[in-house]
Amino acid sequence: MSYILSHWKGLQPLKQSFWINLALGLLIIYSVEYALMLILKPDIDVFIPVSITYFIIFHVLVFIWQAVGTLRACDRNISNYIATGWTRAAQFTVIVSFAAVLVWGVTLGQSIQHLKRVEQEKLAELEAKPTYRLTFHDDQLEISGFLDQGITREVQELLSQHSNIKTIVLNSEGGNIYEARGLAKIIGVNNFSTHVDLACYSACTTAYIAGDKRSAGQNAKFGFHQYKLDTNKLLHSSVNTEQEQNKDLQYFLNRNISKDFLEKAFSTPFEQMWFPEHRELIDAGIIHKVI
Repeated sequence: MSYILSHWKGLQPLKQSFWINLALGLLIIYSVEYALMLILKPDIDVFIPVSITYFIIFHVLVFIWQAVGTLRACDRNISNYIATGWTRAAQFTVIVSFAAVLVWGVTLGQSIQHLKRVEQEKLAELEAKPTYRLTFHDDQLEISGFLDQGITREVQELLSQHSNIKTIVLNSEGGNIYEARGLAKIIGVNNFSTHVDLACYSACTTAYIAGDKRSAGQNAKFGFHQYKLDTNKLLHSSVNTEQEQNKDLQYFLNRNISKDFLEKAFSTPFEQMWFPEHRELIDAGIIHKVI
């Protein structure tokens, strides 16, 4: 703390204030930031808040400390007639550094806006080309593929034209949790049964659990893991992931699913997937029967 204060007050030798606190400090700050950008840029949800926070702390607060302390050391040298030419050069360097911070701030802002535009374009493309498929088989509606945006609305419209549907067959690797909740509401309101032939992972299980009677084929696999709201990132960038997960955890509990089973299901890291055996699923209340 005394070192920080002594620099701030301009009490350190100018060479120390300039070369160590300013020059070396800026080199470290920009080097660390460059490394962070390489690591975090692929994940916009992490990159944006981290880069903004880093800029405020190091390019604003720390730089103010660096610049003010260096300029005060310059003033002290000038008042004592010490190395005036070198002192003026140090002052000029501080000004150039300040201009560099402004330019970097603008560049960072433009980079963030570019990433947001790219993300919005990706989302628009996904919305324009849904990856799910809806198929009717007698009294069944099969939903396969990812639960993309718009699937709830489309299912509701189709059901209004097919009043004979009794079972919703789900074969999905997951998708948008909000759409999964929408499907769960439709299934619950209509007292539909749910069935899985092949796979029901992640968000798909939320829709499946809404079934009044729940069955699975001999080769059906169910996958569970923690939530990560990376689908539709920009629209839900301010959403608390833990709160959203707890909402569905409570929904599963309300559907009389074993608490011990859910603790394991919702504690599995997002990057992994837990595939419980059919006996575990039956004992937990997920599946009513295997056919």
